[in-house]
Amino acid sequence: MNIKPSFALTSAVLLGLLSAACNRNNQDTAATFTLDSFEQIAVPDNAGTPYRNDSLFLGSPRMIRFHPDGYLALLDRTETGQVTVIDLENGDVQYLIKRGRGPEEVISVRDLVIRNKEI
Repeated sequence: MNIKPSFALTSAVLLGLLSAACNRNNQDTAATFTLDSFEQIAVPDNAGTPYRNDSLFLGSPRMIRFHPDGYLALLDRTETGQVTVIDLENGDVQYLIKRGRGPEEVISVRDLVIRNKEI
């Protein structure tokens, strides 16, 4: 015997389950900190060293990683290259991993990781 539940009954059961899940008290998982829990750190306006490079073209950087040898690696979404590497010592810029479907090209880079000094 093959019994098909009606659409109304299935909808009612599903609505009841969703309602019970949404009304559940989530005090156990609520955050136990406020903004006052964090230490306030004052950073002066002249802290750090500004980097200036008039030939650098960034379209929409998504991620920045610092390389221990003094490079910045940026995951960018430009036509020049999806990964940009900047040598902070001499200002050289390299555009790596071109976008496309050809040799030495990829459609999309999703993450940027530096592991054992390798990008």
